[in-house]
Amino acid sequence: MKAKKFLLLLCLGCLVGPNTHGQENFYDLKVSKDSSCQKNNKRLAYATLKTNLAYDAIMIPNLSYEHYLGNGYSIGATYWYTWWSSNRGENSRHRFWRSYGGEIEGRKYFGKVAKEKHLAGHHIGCFVQGYMYDNNPKGDIGNMSDFTYDVGLEYGYSIPVYRKLNIDLGLGVGYSGGKYKKYKLIDDHYVFQAKKMRRYFGPLKFEISFAYQLGKNL
Repeated sequence: MKAKKFLLLLCLGCLVGPNTHGQENFYDLKVSKDSSCQKNNKRLAYATLKTNLAYDAIMIPNLSYEHYLGNGYSIGATYWYTWWSSNRGENSRHRFWRSYGGEIEGRKYFGKVAKEKHLAGHHIGCFVQGYMYDNNPKGDIGNMSDFTYDVGLEYGYSIPVYRKLNIDLGLGVGYSGGKYKKYKLIDDHYVFQAKKMRRYFGPLKFEISFAYQLGKNL
């Protein structure tokens, strides 16, 4: 009788023991997976809204949207518009600062920071810009573009400074082309002087942007 009780307890122990151990392993695995998901979610910025302070400083308000595509790639679009003028008064100097246009840019993020947080760290990219302008800073001689286009390459670094805020630094070089008109102010009339072609290669873009990241659990 005692042998039967011993065998019965031994069988119950064999059944209960492995299940309990299995439950503990399952629980540990579940916690591990949840922790990994939480860790990944902290990196899930899927887009940013930005403004370039370098352009803002020269009175060109601008707004950019950058969307994360996965595997370190992103695509972004920028629009700017300014129409400042001062020609009040009969004897005042005419000063104009007008520009409107946009940019499309593709980027590839890389490096340690980029692996820890999306849309952060080192990045290289290519960009295309198209815009028009009327630049008459001195009031007597000015340039007015028909259409200007820029094509170039960029390198930059996006620095995480807060949970949802980055400072995005960048410098772009490339080619700028298009037609523009030179004009001169004579007796309060703008007189056409010449039509020229723009052929320029060199620095085209300088960026110091505040980038606000959009995403969950950042």
